[in-house]
Amino acid sequence: MSCFNTNWSVFLDINMWIKWSGLFTNLMTPTVALFALFFAYRQLASHKRESRSATAHNIYNQYLSLCINNPSFANGMDKPDKQCQIYGQYCWFVSTILFTFEQLLETQSENEKWEKTIKSQLLIHNDLLIRSSTIKNNQWSDKLTIIIDSINRKA
Repeated sequence: MSCFNTNWSVFLDINMWIKWSGLFTNLMTPTVALFALFFAYRQLASHKRESRSATAHNIYNQYLSLCINNPSFANGMDKPDKQCQIYGQYCWFVSTILFTFEQLLETQSENEKWEKTIKSQLLIHNDLLIRSSTIKNNQWSDKLTIIIDSINRKA
């Protein structure tokens, strides 16, 4: 019986298997818990990204609706020689889009595509942005202010 001579007989002992199963269970429980925690974290991070993306698209859709409803403002406007109500409305229109873009940047701060989109839209209103007191007084977020400043430097 070479099994007993090579110490393979230990595998026939039920007590050894009971001890090993306890050890295996003790090692596997935290391992499975760590895997579950890892996948839960990934799921939450994915949900957060998707939620932010959906919010950004919703915000931008509201901006586009605003532009569709106000095409004369959406294309920019020169400052008239004398004060008029329509130019005042245009100023509020630009303030609204600045607020919209500020919200977009909050939800998508790491996305350069949104930054490029915002720059292209703000360039249309650059004449007003250069004179805006809210921009001169730094009343917008730092990220939006940086974008506006880069547009004003190009002008």
